[in-house]
Amino acid sequence: ELPSVRVALALGIASCGCLVLAGYGLLAFRFIGRTVPFRNFALASFISNALGNNVGNILVTGAAVRYWIYTSLGISAAEVAKVVLFCSLGFWLGFVALGALLFIVAPIALPAALDLPAATTRPIGLMLLALLGSYLVLVGTRRTPVRLGAWQLALPSSGLTAGQLIVASLDLCLMGMTLYVLLPAALD
Repeated sequence: ELPSVRVALALGIASCGCLVLAGYGLLAFRFIGRTVPFRNFALASFISNALGNNVGNILVTGAAVRYWIYTSLGISAAEVAKVVLFCSLGFWLGFVALGALLFIVAPIALPAALDLPAATTRPIGLMLLALLGSYLVLVGTRRTPVRLGAWQLALPSSGLTAGQLIVASLDLCLMGMTLYVLLPAALD
């Protein structure tokens, strides 16, 4: 019952979103210092996100797809794990950034029945902004890997982190736009 123009617009926006997904892979391979043809990481990004978003548990299902594709290209399992973690971190950085922005700029009233100390989401937005800011300071100032017990976690450069924020924000905005153009016109 939707006008065909709106369906076509949603398909166009979703197609742009699929292209943006390749940005996660592009940045991840720069992070691990490997070169992979665009079609390979674009395909892996598209399939892993499509499968993970539809089947669920994207970290596991998406990782399995990426493992299958990337190991066939000579990428080690450890490097695949770094790619998966880098892409997941990028998504969450964008999620936190957009959440902070929206909760601060356009706060939503919280139900009084929750009996919370705040009446809106603005304090949550400020906490998210502080969390994001702390991470950005860590990335900008830390030159050595972060140690977590026996594990060492190398942090991306400030440039790669900015790329993660841009790609993830575009990804999330395009997802929202796709759904928005499909909403009935009569909806307030």
